[in-house]
Amino acid sequence: MRASIKRLRLRLGGDDSGFTLTEVVITLFVISAVLLGLVGVQVGALASVALAKERQQATALANRTMEQLRALPYDTVSAGLRTCDTAGDPNIVSGAFKPAYDASINEPIVTNSTACSGAVLAPLYPHVQQGAPTRVGSTQFAVRTYVSKVSATSDQGYFLTVLASWSSANTKGVAKLVAVRSRLYSPVGCSSSSTATRPFAGPCQAFFYSDAGAAPSGITVSSVTSGSTLVNGSDVVRLEAKLPALSARTQNEQIVSAQSVSSTSKLLLKRASETSAGGQSGTSAADTDPATGTGNSPGAASAVSYSGSSTLASSGSSVANFSVSAPAAGTGSAFSTTLATATPACKDDAGASLVTNQACSSADLTPNGTYRATMDINMPGGGVKAVDLASIVTAAGPPAWRSYGARAILPVSGHCTSTSGIGCVSSGARRSLGQATAGVLPTPGSGDAVPTGFSYMAQLNGFSATVASESGISPAVATATRSANTITYWNGAGYSSAALSDAGATYTLGTATGTYRLAGLVALTIQMTGRVVVDPVSMVSSGSAPCRTAACTSTATVGGVQLVVEYNITNDVGAVGSFVVTTDLGNTIAQTTYKAAPSA
Repeated sequence: MRASIKRLRLRLGGDDSGFTLTEVVITLFVISAVLLGLVGVQVGALASVALAKERQQATALANRTMEQLRALPYDTVSAGLRTCDTAGDPNIVSGAFKPAYDASINEPIVTNSTACSGAVLAPLYPHVQQGAPTRVGSTQFAVRTYVSKVSATSDQGYFLTVLASWSSANTKGVAKLVAVRSRLYSPVGCSSSSTATRPFAGPCQAFFYSDAGAAPSGITVSSVTSGSTLVNGSDVVRLEAKLPALSARTQNEQIVSAQSVSSTSKLLLKRASETSAGGQSGTSAADTDPATGTGNSPGAASAVSYSGSSTLASSGSSVANFSVSAPAAGTGSAFSTTLATATPACKDDAGASLVTNQACSSADLTPNGTYRATMDINMPGGGVKAVDLASIVTAAGPPAWRSYGARAILPVSGHCTSTSGIGCVSSGARRSLGQATAGVLPTPGSGDAVPTGFSYMAQLNGFSATVASESGISPAVATATRSANTITYWNGAGYSSAALSDAGATYTLGTATGTYRLAGLVALTIQMTGRVVVDPVSMVSSGSAPCRTAACTSTATVGGVQLVVEYNITNDVGAVGSFVVTTDLGNTIAQTTYKAAPSA
């Protein structure tokens, strides 16, 4: 019995022979089959990831191009593609956008006749982008841009389509495509198509505009015959003594901008070439357009000044020499900001600070002295006859000349006093002068003759101008005020006086003749004629609330005064010269515009 049990134990527990070769081969085969299957799955997964990455890149390129399109001005995008750039495009058939990827799309393509030799305007021209800008890694993409009409019969805006296509090893040579579409529409009625105020292809917004300043003015001496010298024997063709100039402007729509300029006096003496002096300018600009690189608000005003002698004179003529002069000193400044705060201050025409937290621009300049044009006539046999052709004297201790423009949401410093909602825009300017005189004869000597009681052809005292304008929600009425003590002018026998008419007027000056003798002979005759032109004062408004169909505008203008005197000079031999002296006090203008957004 024991022997039987021992033999059984040996048979059950003592066999250590292991797997057979067949079992091992079968096992390895099964494992290999599983691993090969996993490799295929991995390779397929990697190919899918690579294709997805390419699709993502194509989508990014298409979206980038679409954003470029939408950042262009509406009028630029709506002009479409250049006709010469669309030939051979498979997606444009018989003047329609018919892409192969969607047979249901059949839209009128928008094109224009601009030459293809013109400047690049990506992504509209060329409308197919290839090469480095659209190559990502080893994959080359082609990005196509299309502008088509929503409706062929009515203005319903435009469809913008961007197609990004490519083929690669991951697509097995099959062309793949990503399409991005957007609808663009800006309703009729935007205040301005200018890219200065609407640089982006977006909807219309409320539009505010202001502009104020003083037009160019001063003394000009020019020949009666264009291009000729003023008198024989002199090479002087023209003289100018310009008064300071001011301007201040703001624009608010999609972007906000403000500009201001303050320019000092300027002299010009024109002979074969021009000689000038003065005319320095202080300029300031601010805007919210990221494309310009201009800051939103400068940290300080731009100063401008001049000092020292300011005279230009001709010399060397045996007949006559001329000169022009301006005040020896003057100071001013210009400031513009898109966010008007207390410091630095943007000031109105009365010098009050405008804290609006909106766009504001201002300019000022204080002249101090006399502007003058003179002629020195060399008499035969010796001696000089000096002539004050014209002069402008600034007021004693003059207040600064100022102009400004500002948008206000709430009433500020007496402007936009009844405004609400999106506010209003205000502008204004003011300036003053002392005395302007034109047409003086040389002081007579023994044997000379001038009209009895004659001193000048015309003289204006105490000229000043103030203008103000507002547009927007509850704007004020435009105002324009001109004051002057008197205008006095030679009537041929004596002097007449008149107050300046707001309606404007023209006064004809009487003839004044001076004769100057040498050794009993008439050596020189100076004869003057002329006129005084008074431009009108006007306050013009157009449009009506809510200023949506048509813009509401307001303009206040104080017209200038021109003292025009013609000199005709002769001697015993004949004509010496003929020229016109114009003393122009210039216009002072303030204007504003407001237009509500069409959908407001």
